[in-house]
Amino acid sequence: MLWLMFLIFVVAVSLGFLRSHENISGLGIYPEVVSFTATPAVVAPGGTVTLDWDTRGTTAVTLKWAPESRPDEPMQGRTGLPPKGTLTLNPQESTVYILRCDTVAGVMCMSASTTVHTK
Repeated sequence: MLWLMFLIFVVAVSLGFLRSHENISGLGIYPEVVSFTATPAVVAPGGTVTLDWDTRGTTAVTLKWAPESRPDEPMQGRTGLPPKGTLTLNPQESTVYILRCDTVAGVMCMSASTTVHTK
């Protein structure tokens, strides 16, 4: 009888592991940042920069940005973004952009930057 209870316990634990692994992988796809770009890479002050991202298996996407020259300042940002999308900005100075993806497996980040040239 004790071995039967042990066998049931082992099967239950195994099924729980498989289900949690299935949740982490999404629909058979492990969470990932497929791409994140800021184009163009060089603009004039106030020029248009398009941020383009594509993620898989994410539950929430956040974009934050700050001037390269002042990394200690609070970052601006947008939350609740879709797993795939674009955002257009007009930086006045060289800027670093950070894409943050919250997943069931943890947090993943990727960065991109734009250099603003003044004559």
